[in-house]
Amino acid sequence: MPSAEDPDLVVLAGGRSTRMGADKTELPIAGAPLLARLAQVGLDLGMSVRVVGRERPPWWTLSAVGFAVDDTPGDGPLGGLATALRGAARPLLLVACDMPAIDAAALRWLIACWRGTSQPHGCVATLAGALEPLFAIYAPACLPLVDAGLASGRRALHGVIADGDFARCAVPPSLILALTNLNTPDDLATWRQPLG
Repeated sequence: MPSAEDPDLVVLAGGRSTRMGADKTELPIAGAPLLARLAQVGLDLGMSVRVVGRERPPWWTLSAVGFAVDDTPGDGPLGGLATALRGAARPLLLVACDMPAIDAAALRWLIACWRGTSQPHGCVATLAGALEPLFAIYAPACLPLVDAGLASGRRALHGVIADGDFARCAVPPSLILALTNLNTPDDLATWRQPLG
């Protein structure tokens, strides 16, 4: 059973998938729609899982997963995080809905990084020195920073991380693939190519 300090998993799924030309959440990955596969990874670890940015789709079968539409649609990832943080009792491990390689090892690594830090606002992964704000843990204490960012017209998460007190953890080589994301049909084709 997760403790009060363990994060919930939040999958941001409010984008329009315009570059992909199809709803990325329904892309078949390892025999399941991508969104369902991501949610199942969290459930298998005993995490509470929510999808933020859309209503529950008709095909959804994982009854333990909650859904929430954005409080203010169109505010990008920052708006999605704000929706998720409002009323949150625990930190949130945030991932994007287009990350087909997220697995238990990746989530465990990020949670271990979070547990090993004392920064009040969260913990963000870095890859080659660059922030990965959609593979990060956000504590409820950072909600005022998120709201301030939205009030100033921001939609990205980088500003909140820059303004806050976040730990930074470099992704180990063994987990770099886990941060792959799919934005275009070419990305999808490249991802599937090694799979035959």
